Amino acid sequence: MTDEAQHATQTAPQFTEAPYSGNVRARIRGYDWQLTIRAADSTTFTAKVDGLMNWLDTKADKAINLELPPNVPAPVTGAPTTQAPAPQAANGGTFHIVKMQIEPRADGKVNVKFFEAGHQYPDITAVKTPAEGALMLQPIGGWTPAHMVAGEYNITAAIEWVASDKMNSKGNPYKNIKSIKPA
Repeated sequence: MTDEAQHATQTAPQFTEAPYSGNVRARIRGYDWQLTIRAADSTTFTAKVDGLMNWLDTKADKAINLELPPNVPAPVTGAPTTQAPAPQAANGGTFHIVKMQIEPRADGKVNVKFFEAGHQYPDITAVKTPAEGALMLQPIGGWTPAHMVAGEYNITAAIEWVASDKMNSKGNPYKNIKSIKPA
């Protein structure tokens, strides 16, 4: 191995997942783009979002303006657990949420999906109008209907749920959100 190759191997950067991350979709010169912003802290993340929004205002045909509530995205603390989650009571329980996804629907409502650490699929979901979604999320930040656009957010919240009288296709009760609180 040459000295240059050995030096390059020794100084290779180590990349870690950014605790602050957000996506913006825009149409620029007739092409649809998804731009991802990542940062190690909220100040840098906010500055990057502001800079991107200012740039998009001058370049984009039509951009979805990404506005984030004052305390979102919150840092995810600790590594995802590989332990099995505590069993939930049949009539209710609490989820400890670290990630939320918002997906607009064709009928004007939004799917709001909540995930515990390390989970690929949502632990609990809600279908709401943008106004209902913002109201549901008020306890964990300054959410408004304008925030109910496609996005993924790192949050720290506890969701209490109760079992519904309605059953899913597997014969299990749906889970209804009783409350959302900061964790």
